[in-house]
Amino acid sequence: LTNQPISKDQYGIILNIGKMLQSITTFPPDVSSEIENQEDEEMAIVADVHTDPNGSVVLEVAVGYPMNIFVAVPVDGELKITQGAIFSYYEFEQQMSNRLTDKEWQNMLKTNPPQLPIWIGSFVDMSMNPQPGESFNVESETSWRPTEINVFIEPKVIEVGTKIEIKANIQADLDSLPIVTLKQGDIMVKVEMKGDFGEYKALLDTNGMRSGMAHIKITGIRGEEEITYETDINIVRSNAVESTDSYNSQTGKDKKLKTRLYPVYPNPFNPDVWIPFDIENGGNVVIEIYNVFGQLVRTLDLGYKMPGHYVSTSKAGYWDGRNSHGEEVSSGLYFYRLKVGNYSALGKMIAMK
Repeated sequence: LTNQPISKDQYGIILNIGKMLQSITTFPPDVSSEIENQEDEEMAIVADVHTDPNGSVVLEVAVGYPMNIFVAVPVDGELKITQGAIFSYYEFEQQMSNRLTDKEWQNMLKTNPPQLPIWIGSFVDMSMNPQPGESFNVESETSWRPTEINVFIEPKVIEVGTKIEIKANIQADLDSLPIVTLKQGDIMVKVEMKGDFGEYKALLDTNGMRSGMAHIKITGIRGEEEITYETDINIVRSNAVESTDSYNSQTGKDKKLKTRLYPVYPNPFNPDVWIPFDIENGGNVVIEIYNVFGQLVRTLDLGYKMPGHYVSTSKAGYWDGRNSHGEEVSSGLYFYRLKVGNYSALGKMIAMK
């Protein structure tokens, strides 16, 4: 909710809280039939926590049926709305002589539920509260299961021959360790990632690869579901000298050169990011940064550029992750547009604080 990545310990708590609650509230099969009843199958329960003998009333504290929570999170490089459930909470007075049982409370929720505490309106849309007789049934087959993968790639500038460190936070209970694949043309490196509790890492060797784009894919298996993350990276030569093998001395142009926009690197980024591109004809180069709402965040005027490759850190467009006021932007999805003459192309990137 605060755009901060959760820690390994926090993820472990989230991952196991359902199992822990189930173990606390579930009795062994040989005694469950003697202890449990129909009311225990529902989450709505009630308890009186204070008695006022002067007014002959008790303060009842209760949990009702679950409410929905919607959170925007980055999934595979795009912001998506995820849905989950949160406990509802009630406080109300009840006559001492009429203390509620769980069954009576569940019937009250379905016929004449009390008002939620007014302070809940500070973070809940009260207009979406269940009406009398309504309830939310969360079935095990359709309950929300997180499948988000957050990936961090180091170093930010990847040179030919160096090793790439891949860190992945996978919010899912996988059947086996995930696999990460680095592919460039006919060259492919496949490694099993190491780790647990949703935190995994791997080292990939770029020996034998050339400067240019390469593709990274991370795959995890949970039951019959395949969870994947894919992104492109840019590998540069250590001397940052662009190839001149296809240069035509008569025309002064690269025979194979076409104006194009490449994926940024690193992606996700924090806070620095490089925006590589090629230019077929010389011209003024402008890169515009937009947020997810389509609002212009920053304009990078790179001035006049000659035809050539602008992909290394010394030549590519550079953004320091700040807006036009010099303030660091928040985590989220951003778009970048390259404008050269009549050419315009759009890409997307993720800021991850």
